[in-house]
Amino acid sequence: MEAKQQLQPQFKSMEGHLEWYCSDYWSKALELDIMGLKAEISGLITVLPHVVEFLEKLGQSPQQVWLVTNAHRGGLGLKMEPTCLHEFFDEIISSPDLGLPKEHPEFWGQLKQQRLSGY
Repeated sequence: MEAKQQLQPQFKSMEGHLEWYCSDYWSKALELDIMGLKAEISGLITVLPHVVEFLEKLGQSPQQVWLVTNAHRGGLGLKMEPTCLHEFFDEIISSPDLGLPKEHPEFWGQLKQQRLSGY
């Protein structure tokens, strides 16, 4: 409980910022190997029911299927490797690629501009 009270202000101050989603940032800030800790529990990563069926149906549509996420590339890779869900997406865009979290008002305009200019 004491650790939570101590860390809560630090967590709160990063909400809405790209650092909130960055394993490297939290590893430095907390002096912990966050990716190592995630790797230790990676056996818990599973695909929820009906996700594969949904993505298969979506893949049959004429639309491109993109995953746009705030997830840090390292953590995302840790999830994609055992699930193989990356195979269902035409594009996977991580917000650090654009330098802004998805909830930032300029994120979507910047994504559109980069896509139109060939990324």
